[in-house]
Amino acid sequence: MAMKLFQQSKRQKYLILIFIVLVIAAVFVLIWQNVLQKQIPGIEVKVISFRKPDINFKILENPILKGWQSFERIKAFKEEKGRENPFLLAP
Repeated sequence: MAMKLFQQSKRQKYLILIFIVLVIAAVFVLIWQNVLQKQIPGIEVKVISFRKPDINFKILENPILKGWQSFERIKAFKEEKGRENPFLLAP
């Protein structure tokens, strides 16, 4: 029993150590990105810009599309609902 507790505490120490290393690495990456965003002589930071997409709505005026029919609207259910608890077995 004592051996299991020792192994668990050893495993927890390793997990804590790995967590600390990951946190330090994340902080380092965040700081490094902030340094790169500033203009430093000798380092160029390129900003990627995307062009605005052009949407052609004239395609919707195609005669083939005009021949299509839309779905019928489903009418509301007006009749009486079934029993209160549908999961009850019928007698």
